[in-house]
Amino acid sequence: MSFVFTWLRLSSNRLLDWQRCFSYQPRDITWAQQQVAERMTEKARSSSDPAVRMYARMIMRKLSRGGGNGDEIRMGILNIMRDHGIKEGSRGGLDEPFLEQWHQKLHQATSPEDVIIAEAYLAFLHSANHDDWWRVLADNGLSKGQIESWEQPITALPMHLPQLIPPIQHYHWVLKTCHSGAELDTALTCAQGFVDPDLRCCCRNCHIVTNAPAAGAAHAVGCTFLIKRSRHRPGLKYN
Repeated sequence: MSFVFTWLRLSSNRLLDWQRCFSYQPRDITWAQQQVAERMTEKARSSSDPAVRMYARMIMRKLSRGGGNGDEIRMGILNIMRDHGIKEGSRGGLDEPFLEQWHQKLHQATSPEDVIIAEAYLAFLHSANHDDWWRVLADNGLSKGQIESWEQPITALPMHLPQLIPPIQHYHWVLKTCHSGAELDTALTCAQGFVDPDLRCCCRNCHIVTNAPAAGAAHAVGCTFLIKRSRHRPGLKYN
């Protein structure tokens, strides 16, 4: 387990490649991620070895959830381009090189970096300032050299098309459901169908306050404490 932890930690820190000299469809990577996540969850829950449980929990901090609808990653970006008259392959329309390059990456090598790209793209669409594009990438550990060196590189800067904000916001969520299992919004939403009503209410409240900065960090910490305490409440039933 220590080897698996080291391997996945280096991968999450982008010190190991996800893929090299081959491509894969989104549904393939979502399936593979789900298999790893489920096996680590089982190890963390039921292993008789405390060290194995410890390593499994540490692995899950950075592990993508996987699962979901991998084909929605592939079709989602195509539908955005087609619905807004953007050129895709031989199909005519507005020539937007950035979206064409990102679309090719999503089809052949989607990865957690796509969540960051979507966030950076949304920041740019809101401001029309490419400095925001580079800022969000840099804040999340991606540089110009890195995105241009991928096998499916992104070398073009995005065009300002503010009408894409709503569909890209939805697409950002699609990417997070696959690649960001440790991200709080995704984790809370996915957990609500498996816990009792009281704990589900705590999850919902925590979700609300973490998306409303004015509520204050203390409120968010309080909700998190209630969720943790509820997990150990006698008689708690998971659905």
